[in-house]
Amino acid sequence: MRETAHNGEVGNEMIERLPYGLWTHPDGTEILFNRGYRAIWRRGPEGTAEPTKQVFMGEGCAERWFRDDATLNPRRTGEGITHALLVLGLFVSGADVRHRLLPRS
Repeated sequence: MRETAHNGEVGNEMIERLPYGLWTHPDGTEILFNRGYRAIWRRGPEGTAEPTKQVFMGEGCAERWFRDDATLNPRRTGEGITHALLVLGLFVSGADVRHRLLPRS
C-alpha cells in the first residue's frame, strides 16, 4: 500500500527510501542516493548490497540519475514509484542498474 500524505502525494518517509541516482566510485563501489542526495544503499565491488547512511561522494566519483522529477516523480505518479522500486530491487539483488540511468546530456 502506498504511504500518502493528506493531499494524496507520497509521504516524505517513503521518498527518502527510494533511489534517485547512483554514485560510482573508481574502485567499482556503487551508492544509491535519494532525492535529498543522501546515501541509502551501498554495493561494493564484490556485489553485496547493504543499507547505508554514510556519505560516499568523493574524488573521481561519477554521479548519474535514474529519473527526473518532470517525468517520473514518485510523489505524483504510480509509474515513478514502480520505477524507483524496480531500481532498488535490482540493486539489492546484485543486478546491474546502469541501464536504468538517464542518458548523459
